[in-house]
This record gives sequence, structure tokens and C-alpha cells, in this order.
Amino acid sequence: MTTKVFQSHKSILLSCSSNGGRDHESKTNNAKFTISLENPGYQLTRAVKCVPKTISIPHLFSNVDYHHQEFQVGYAGFSGYIEPTIIIPEGQYSATELVTQINTMIDTLLTTPGDLAISYNSTTNMFSWTEVGNHEAGVRSSLHGFMNLIGGVANIDIAQGGTTTMPYLPNLGGPNHIFVHSRRLAPGNMVTGTGRQHAVLDVVSLADTVYGGVVTKETDDVYIGDIDYRCPEEISTIDFYLTDSLMRPLTLPPTHPVHIILKMYYV
Repeated sequence: MTTKVFQSHKSILLSCSSNGGRDHESKTNNAKFTISLENPGYQLTRAVKCVPKTISIPHLFSNVDYHHQEFQVGYAGFSGYIEPTIIIPEGQYSATELVTQINTMIDTLLTTPGDLAISYNSTTNMFSWTEVGNHEAGVRSSLHGFMNLIGGVANIDIAQGGTTTMPYLPNLGGPNHIFVHSRRLAPGNMVTGTGRQHAVLDVVSLADTVYGGVVTKETDDVYIGDIDYRCPEEISTIDFYLTDSLMRPLTLPPTHPVHIILKMYYV
């Protein structure tokens, strides 16, 4: 149901910035914050519609983040034959930088450095694993974790003395879309992810924004994504948090704020 806007409805623009107030859990994370409407004149006691007019988000979502940095390797060529968990330091990596980082970490565990290695072919844009130490090997991670980063599947086997090329193109661009959530503003726009319900305020595409840039989404007053309330709502605090398309929480450094301008209609 869409709430019609009548002449009797009033409207106000609310400017919300993650620098303006963050909740106690996220003082170092600009991707999660809560705004308090402290001015009595701006405390909305009978809000009927919310339109996200402008959303500006800095694209500092690294391709190797908490969700993509971890994988396991099973290999008899490791000293003591362990099956370690490799945790890549978070950051933004090129394909060649990622290869160097992974091989450096694996070499420290090998009896003979270089017996198991990952490589990148810039012509085909594909990653491969190669074994030269006469042992079978296996690499695994969560389905949407590290393997998704390099174009693999959940489990990859490398034959003794063989090479296994990943079946898919790598995804080194980071998240394609940012979901902006607000439990207070969008309680009726629920989607399921990571085992729970999330209230979606809007979705912002990063397809045309390079890492380090800022994406800004602007809408007019007649927007298909506006939020209608069944009954007038009292709104005194507004919560925001950002996730990727799988509803996994994202982080942003405190020096790079998120800015959101809302047009609130009330009676």
C-alpha cells in the first residue's frame, strides 16, 4: 500500500551522518550508527512516509575482508603434516599482490618452499594452484568466502604433480551492491539473510565506483523505494547499518562517514 501525500501533510529533510552519532557497539565503524533527533522540533510524532533522497557511501570495502580472508589447506608437504587455516590480512589486493601474499604465507609452512603455490594468468584472468612436491593437496573455504574471491568452489583438489585452474573468473572488485538497513525506518521491508530478518531502507550499486571513490545515489520525491507506514509513527532515533547482498555486515573506517538525507512526511 502506498501512502498518498496530501496538502495537509508536512515534510522535513533530515540529514544523517555517521559522524553525527554512532551507537556504543560501533564507535570505530562508520557502517553502523544511530542518530538521535535531539531537537524537539524535529522529533517526528506522526510520520507517515520516508523517502531516502540522497545516500553517499565511501567505497572502502576491501576485496579481502573478514568474510573472504580465511581458507584451509590440506597437504602432506607441510612441516609436521598439519592442515592449517590461512588468514590473509584484510586489505585491497590486485591479483598479483594476492598471489604474492598467499604464497609467502604458505611457504612458511612448507618443508620445501614452492612445492604448493597459487598463480594468476593475466591473459585468461584465472587463478590456478600447482603442486610439484609429489603430494596431493586440497584447498577449501566457505562457499561465498575466499574461494569466491579467486573464482573457485567450496573445495578444490590438486593432484600430485598437477595444476588445477579455478572454474570461474575471480571477483576482486569487492561487493557489487550495498544494502542500507534501518530497523526503525523500514520495519515493513524485510529480507532474510545470515539467519535473521533485515529491514532494507535502500540499495546502492557500486558497479561504477572504483575503490577509494564515493558513490552517491539520489532520488526524486516519487520513488518506488519509499517507505510507507500503516499508521503514523513516532520516530526519535534512527538506526543504520550496511551489509553486502548476502546480508553480511560491512565495516568502514571512522574517518570516512556515510551521509543520508531523508525526506520525512508527517501529519
